[in-house]
Amino acid sequence: GTDGDYKLIVNYKGQSAQSLGPAVSLHGGKSEAQFEGQISADNGKSFASRFEPDDSLEISATITMDPDHVGKTGFLMVVAQVGEEILVLNKEKIFLKLTQVKDKISPFLYKTLEQSEIIKIASGLIPKNVMVKNIDVEFFVGYGLVEDPIEIYYHQIPLVLSVSDKQN
Repeated sequence: GTDGDYKLIVNYKGQSAQSLGPAVSLHGGKSEAQFEGQISADNGKSFASRFEPDDSLEISATITMDPDHVGKTGFLMVVAQVGEEILVLNKEKIFLKLTQVKDKISPFLYKTLEQSEIIKIASGLIPKNVMVKNIDVEFFVGYGLVEDPIEIYYHQIPLVLSVSDKQN
């Protein structure tokens, strides 16, 4: 029969970055920002979401800023979700558990916001070298303005990284 538990897995593979959708915000602020994400194991020739543990990965996201925010002092953030665990990228470019972060909002970079912001999440990351054979990670990038630091603009569609050894 067809009774039982099922798991649906959807993966991306293509020649262009993935659209992660328009901006949403924590407190209802408006932003026309757009977000794209990309994960590549061949130096940007193609992009995907599913990889093997010995692939060397480049992970990045691009924010096309709201024109009203360009030129303002702001900050950039990266959050990764692994299962129920939330990790935040810190200033040293290390992911920390949210419970280890003193301020729950933890930007990794403060800067004058430009029209296009490219955020390098990882470069040359080989999962097996950090003892990872199977993992699913959802990345989110966001930004905010120093003048209103509790308002964070981010995307709703995650940038998904799935690493699986050949048996799965």
